[in-house]
Amino acid sequence: MARAHRRRRKLPQPEADNSEISGLIAASAALEERVGNMVDEFQREREGAAQHRRDLRLVIEALSASVRGLTATVSEIKPLVDDWRETRAEWRGAARFKKFLLATAVSVAGFAGAIINEVWKVLLSVK
Repeated sequence: MARAHRRRRKLPQPEADNSEISGLIAASAALEERVGNMVDEFQREREGAAQHRRDLRLVIEALSASVRGLTATVSEIKPLVDDWRETRAEWRGAARFKKFLLATAVSVAGFAGAIINEVWKVLLSVK
């Protein structure tokens, strides 16, 4: 099938005078300048954000190094703390043992006193 050739109708072109054209050119130039300024501002913001990310990464790396140092310090201190806890537990055990011995000694002394008292009563009543 052959296509029928259609004629394009030309749209009527509005007639513009030089002042309208120069106004459009000025508006286009102003728009181009504003777009250029926006692009420049976007680039500055982008560079600022990149710098901020770099600074943040440095802070995070410094914090990480500090935490590693703190972890090493805690690792060094932990055996000392464990030894101190063990020593304190030994002291508490020794103090409990001393209390036990004292209570036993007081009980034995009281029992001995009761026996001596009974023996003394018996001796006095025999006279």
